[in-house]
Amino acid sequence: MVTGKRPFCAQILSRATQENLLLSINQAVQPEYELRQFRPSYGDGYSLYVAPRSVWSEIERSNPEASESLFLSAPRLAAYWSKSYLVRMFSKP
Repeated sequence: MVTGKRPFCAQILSRATQENLLLSINQAVQPEYELRQFRPSYGDGYSLYVAPRSVWSEIERSNPEASESLFLSAPRLAAYWSKSYLVRMFSKP
């Protein structure tokens, strides 16, 4: 449980994608924590890292290029997968 935060009840549709579920989980743990995905490498598409916001701020401050190349935020992940297959082929998450 996130300190001092009321329970979060996310409405999940039966046809919800994994990405939208991850987005809901991310919303539940904010503002103290944030969930990000390690960018896929060698077929491992769902390596997740949940860390305090201070960790993400420090990574972005000290090495923004690494942050951009190694991690994908839950909102960007959900937005990318909401695109059609053809659009995803020609775009970057």
